[in-house]
Amino acid sequence: MTRAQGGFGRPQPRREDAMNALLRKDLLAGLAALALGAAVVWISLDYRLGTPARMGPGMFPLALGVVLSLSGLGAALFALRSVEPAPALRVRAMLAVTGALVLFALTVERLGFIPASVILIFVSGLAETPVQWRALALLSVILAPAAYALFVVFLGIPAPAFAWGAP
Repeated sequence: MTRAQGGFGRPQPRREDAMNALLRKDLLAGLAALALGAAVVWISLDYRLGTPARMGPGMFPLALGVVLSLSGLGAALFALRSVEPAPALRVRAMLAVTGALVLFALTVERLGFIPASVILIFVSGLAETPVQWRALALLSVILAPAAYALFVVFLGIPAPAFAWGAP
């Protein structure tokens, strides 16, 4: 028997299941959304709320914060009631993506946006096993110029496309 019977014939979660749920990413995401929503509500109270007929600058952030908090609470409660085992922690993927972001930050000024983006894509691709080099090359050819167009050209973020050896 894996579960004790609770009220109304529903199975009660075991202690191991509750501890396992604490490691679930959906629970952590729900708690993060709840905390972020609470922070938005707190900050929005510094602004004038107004009335429903004449809303002030704090009304919309307050409403968004409440919706985000309630969504996060619902997601967290749903995750606690889930009996699925937590997925295995993928250390290689976490290190690859974190390393890719750090390398991008360290190389974008020296090499330029496009070469730094190519490095970001290739190092992030190391998260998967086996590494698919052809797919990464194709992604680099498509995504690096597209990201440059989006962030530099359209959004106006100051970054050179190529800056070989610039200080």
